[in-house]
Amino acid sequence: MKIIHLIKKDLLLAGMYFVFAIMILLAVPIFLSNQTVHMSSVYILFISVSFACYFLFNNIFLMEDKYKGNLYLLAVPYKKSMIVAVKYILGLLITILEMLIYFLLSKITLQNIVLVREDLTLSSLSITFLAMSVVLSIFFLLYFRFSYTKIKAALLVVMIMLPTWGLVALFSIIGKNLIAEAIVMDTGISVLLIVLGLAVMIVSAGLSVKFLKQREF
Repeated sequence: MKIIHLIKKDLLLAGMYFVFAIMILLAVPIFLSNQTVHMSSVYILFISVSFACYFLFNNIFLMEDKYKGNLYLLAVPYKKSMIVAVKYILGLLITILEMLIYFLLSKITLQNIVLVREDLTLSSLSITFLAMSVVLSIFFLLYFRFSYTKIKAALLVVMIMLPTWGLVALFSIIGKNLIAEAIVMDTGISVLLIVLGLAVMIVSAGLSVKFLKQREF
């Protein structure tokens, strides 16, 4: 399938940064879970995925900009929608992979040492999914609207500063400390958040296709 070939292309462009991203997905949950200050699974997942996606996609974007990767893809029989979809799919795969890793780590105990202290719940999963959907949607919109060299600082803000300081700002707005508190919601609301996250990404992908068509390389 063309989608699989395009995903492989992105991973080859990422090089060792793909391995580094996987290491982040493994190491950050263990590190944050074993701090003296309690951190919620939402915060740990959000930080892990954001950092992993930043380092992975930042290098992919850098290589594509260096070798004019999107210009080459536009010259071969790949639909613009497919070129855009690959980025969103890869972002979703990284998010889902981290949730799976977190779940497995929460079930592992080494010499009475718990690797991840807080279990993964549907509530934390759905909140994280929605949050990452919004962040990735902004992240990819900026990339397809402008060139990498113009927005690399903005990408850093979106993927690193927003997840860390964004949750702090959200606390003052909704009165819920997502960094430390476990959030419990009804199953229906959790499912609704996941659907909303998918809807946000679909709208974002549609705009990204439009921006790619308008880009001058």
